[in-house]
Formats: sequence, structure tokens, C-alpha cells
Amino acid sequence: MNDFLCWLYDHYIHPHILAQPMDDGDTLRCSLLDGSVTPEQRRDVEAVLRRYACQGFLLGLRTGAGLGPLL
Repeated sequence: MNDFLCWLYDHYIHPHILAQPMDDGDTLRCSLLDGSVTPEQRRDVEAVLRRYACQGFLLGLRTGAGLGPLL
């Protein structure tokens, strides 16, 4: 990823994801993940999540760019 995407993830995407409410299933999966991986594996998981979150954001920009105004 380039520097801009890293900055965007750290300052916009990740805080937005953390601010979203989690239901019981999300909370359970997060706690299972936190308790079952080593610190090295945790860094790998975070790197994969960072990549997919940024790619999803870019996909939203690409597909949403052609929508035009809704009104």
C-alpha cells in the first residue's frame, strides 16, 4: 500500500471501524481472536485487515464515482 492509504487507514478508516457498534457475535469473534493468536499472528491479522479495508474503501470510491447526485 502506498503512504496515502496507510495514512487514510490510520486516520479515517480504522477509527470509523472501531466506532461502529458490535453485536454479541462480533464481540465473541473478536475476543476469541484476541485470546488465541500470538503477537506475531496478531500483527499478520491486522496487516490483512488493513489491506482489505483499504481495498474495500477504494472499491467504494470507484463504484460510487459514477453514481452522480441522488436528487
